[in-house]
Amino acid sequence: FLTLYSCLLIKQNYFTLALIILLISSFTDFLDGFVARKLQCQTLFGKKLDPIADKFMVIVTVFVFSPLISLGILVTEIVGRELSTKLREKKRDHIIAPGSKFITFFQMTLLCALLLNRIINDSKNQNTTEWIILILLLYSSFRRFLIYKKKFLEFYQTRLKNKPPNYMIDDRFSTVANYITLCGLF
Repeated sequence: FLTLYSCLLIKQNYFTLALIILLISSFTDFLDGFVARKLQCQTLFGKKLDPIADKFMVIVTVFVFSPLISLGILVTEIVGRELSTKLREKKRDHIIAPGSKFITFFQMTLLCALLLNRIINDSKNQNTTEWIILILLLYSSFRRFLIYKKKFLEFYQTRLKNKPPNYMIDDRFSTVANYITLCGLF
């Protein structure tokens, strides 16, 4: 609820209060994982819910600033999440890609930078700095997607090495069929 409250404050131009709420929300994201590891009370539900909550915070907050960038982040995060889910199903474990936690931290920092930019510029209109931050948020989601894609392809390449030679799947990402599928999304 902190994320939604922060977005409501942004819409009403209470950027300083929204920043404080967002910082609290970001801190609770760090705190829940720290406490779960420290007290050894990690659960499968928590491991699945935490990344969803992170992405919800990023997507909903960015939506207040730019619905189009938010849509781009949503698509890349969903596709990346789908790849990681398939990989976890195949490997039968919960994988957090290296760098994914850093990307989440980077995204939370960028969200705070968005609000700081609004506080400093005291403007309702988007400026160049805000667009740069929004594009960096989109790029960070794309980087997370590339991490998941790489791990997914590594898994299937090792799997292909263990299969008989007559079993062949083209594991390239850039194929005509994949581009047709991507065009269907838009």
